[in-house]
Amino acid sequence: MGGLLTKRILTEGQAEGILTNKERLILQPNNHEQLLRHWLATNYYQIYDEEIIEDHDKIYEIIAAFPQKKHEYTLKELYFGPILMEKKSVVFQKKWQKILQTKQKILINLKNAQYPPADKIDKIKKEITWIKEVLE
Repeated sequence: MGGLLTKRILTEGQAEGILTNKERLILQPNNHEQLLRHWLATNYYQIYDEEIIEDHDKIYEIIAAFPQKKHEYTLKELYFGPILMEKKSVVFQKKWQKILQTKQKILINLKNAQYPPADKIDKIKKEITWIKEVLE
């Protein structure tokens, strides 16, 4: 399941009193990992471990978090994963190389549009810069 659905389940679990913010969480979002990391941070969970694996040409991220009074992450840490950024495994590099190529193609297409959207171009440029920095 994706990060958006996981986030919704966790939010509903809090609202219903099922999730009490005392549980350690082990999550495996198939997408929208950044949004799930943001939810964890704003709901007082600290990411204590992350793994990225590849199975049958599909890449999976696993996020482990525990309750914490307050823990702040940078936007870059939420984007890549604070632990994954440190580990920089082969699978991590493979994932972000592929995303870099995709974003570079998107940037070219946006710039060639009849009415280039400046805000989207700036966002993609920022993401490309971040990816290049993390892959160095």
